[in-house]
Amino acid sequence: MAGKGLVAAIKYGVVGVVVAVALGQGRLLFTLALRATSGPLDLVVGTLPGINEAELARSASGKSFLVVGGTRGIGRGIVTAIVRLGGSCTIVGRRGAAARAREVVASPGRVFVGHDVDLSTVAGCVALSDALSADGREFDVVVFTVGAWPNFSDPTTTDGLERVLQLDLLARHLVLKRLARDDLLSEGAVVVNTLASTVMMPFVSKIGVKVRLERSRPPATLATSLPPIAVAADAYLLAAATHLPARITYVGMFPGVVNTDVMLSTFPAWAVAILHALQRPISISEDETALTHLAVAMSPNCRRRRVSYWNYLLEARATHRLAYEADLADFVWNFLETTSARLAPPPDQAAAIP
Repeated sequence: MAGKGLVAAIKYGVVGVVVAVALGQGRLLFTLALRATSGPLDLVVGTLPGINEAELARSASGKSFLVVGGTRGIGRGIVTAIVRLGGSCTIVGRRGAAARAREVVASPGRVFVGHDVDLSTVAGCVALSDALSADGREFDVVVFTVGAWPNFSDPTTTDGLERVLQLDLLARHLVLKRLARDDLLSEGAVVVNTLASTVMMPFVSKIGVKVRLERSRPPATLATSLPPIAVAADAYLLAAATHLPARITYVGMFPGVVNTDVMLSTFPAWAVAILHALQRPISISEDETALTHLAVAMSPNCRRRRVSYWNYLLEARATHRLAYEADLADFVWNFLETTSARLAPPPDQAAAIP
């Protein structure tokens, strides 16, 4: 009888989902599901009441932003919002960043710079860091959206690392550490790390996170499991708060479901088109998620803790319990340090970029 009851519950649940989507309530349904599968509200940090673009523009005006991954998807939306809100921005992307910066018609005093660089290698990360240091620009807000999905046809970088690990963890670590070392972060700077914070990833263990990272080192093979990387990224922020200067505030961010072309690295174009169509009832636009990123980064709430975790609903919540374990945070930090040390190019071989 219990088995029949479970089957009936699943059937009614599926029917309920279909009806909700058909009635245009897909977003509401997803919001309820997200809150049910997220950590509890962080009562110290709190929530934001909503987005007032006029107030956000007053906060962003005169501020200097760095968007790493700023030419595609969520990062592209954030750059567009910064242009509209009155900030200055350095844009980093594999291609098109310099061209995007040249397109901006900015008022006096605002600066837009673009760096085209491939961050899938340690040498590329070093080259970007050198270029940012040469620019000498201090940043008030840094947003990392650079990342990847598993790539079945080309799973590893030229360094031999698994591609998701390189872009979602190692590249962000290398650039952030240099920004801190070279004093390119202002007093009270906010670093936003976009991945999957606050979501209670199922079936993730501490051993599983460590094994996922270790298997990503050369000679790496295709690793399709994304939840361990998300948990490692959240643990990394707590490690960064320990190892990097105290003037920096960290935000882990879940951006919502945004239809971007990043899935093209995993699925053929026809499959991505189907997935986008299926996600459309619950997805939000690049501009919507961009404004939530900036609203959180510019709010006083995120400064109530050195590290806080947020979702696109403007709610600060606890993230996966494993991320708070100090030994896992230390493991992630030390793993990234030793991996980058092994792959670091000689000082005279770091490729120069524009």
